[in-house]
Amino acid sequence: MRMPVFRSMRRSTLALALIGALIVAACVGPAASSSQPATVAPTGSGSAATGASPGPASSNGPITVEGTGADSSDPIALTAGTYVVVWSASPPSTTACLHKAALESTSEEHLYELMNERITKPVKGQRVVIKGVPAGIYYFDVNSECAWQFVLTGQP
Repeated sequence: MRMPVFRSMRRSTLALALIGALIVAACVGPAASSSQPATVAPTGSGSAATGASPGPASSNGPITVEGTGADSSDPIALTAGTYVVVWSASPPSTTACLHKAALESTSEEHLYELMNERITKPVKGQRVVIKGVPAGIYYFDVNSECAWQFVLTGQP
């Protein structure tokens, strides 16, 4: 049995943020769709949404999350299928940075390690294919000293 590598206090923070968003959405009403996780079906089409801001990033298509340092993305609802993650990372200065990340289910049942690398110069367009992803709610768990970006796309 593979033990998740990314245990941290961010899980409880993510859960509290999600609960808080749901409570706010219940008070505001249906117009506040930002409390729902993004849904990505393995179709590979649709418009991209940028940032790790609250709410859905896309209803069908690529989802882009970016940031600097250690962070977790908002929840993303995935249908079962194959996904491609294209990632980029840049050191914050002339010194190297450590960059480690995974796509993980909020239930902690599924963990897909994406990389664990020392970044000495900007890296762009690195592809990771993840096959057989079960349907569920996932998020990017990033433990990094770099500026980073991930683009998640479902494959047909």
